[in-house]
Amino acid sequence: CVRPYVETYVNTPTKEMEKDLLLSLSQVLREIQSWSIEIDRDVSAEAGEKAVDDQEESETAAASYGSESKEYLCLERLA
Repeated sequence: CVRPYVETYVNTPTKEMEKDLLLSLSQVLREIQSWSIEIDRDVSAEAGEKAVDDQEESETAAASYGSESKEYLCLERLA
């Protein structure tokens, strides 16, 4: 018989911790999206289509999720 686990001390995150977490999660999101772009490029190359240039992808990703992007600004407002 397994008893339920009950946390005796609840650690409430501070605003700064929440901000750091949101910014870290946004970095993880960008990394996952870059993997997705890479996978799509590989699939396209295997299908015989012309693969997109890596430099263009980097510039597009940077423009999409840079410090001036609406996603970044939204995260800043939430934090």
